Amino acid sequence: MAAINDLTDETSDYLVDKVKEAYVARYGREMPKVSLTSPKEDIDEEGNGTGRIHFKVKKGSKIIGDATYKPKRRSVWVSWR
Repeated sequence: MAAINDLTDETSDYLVDKVKEAYVARYGREMPKVSLTSPKEDIDEEGNGTGRIHFKVKKGSKIIGDATYKPKRRSVWVSWR
């Protein structure tokens, strides 16, 4: 999780809390233990970073969601699978 922390400048707890909020909003129950993996910075057509960071939400070895951290509002959007 150190790589995702470096890219987002946020703590792991903050990101997991935001993912947990999205899970509860979608499914209405407590989120299982997950890990945030494979962070990648969004690059525009000119090769500049947009600030957005994309990462996977995994439960064990199964990917349960694709997430995007948006730094302008410090928000996390998750597309659940």
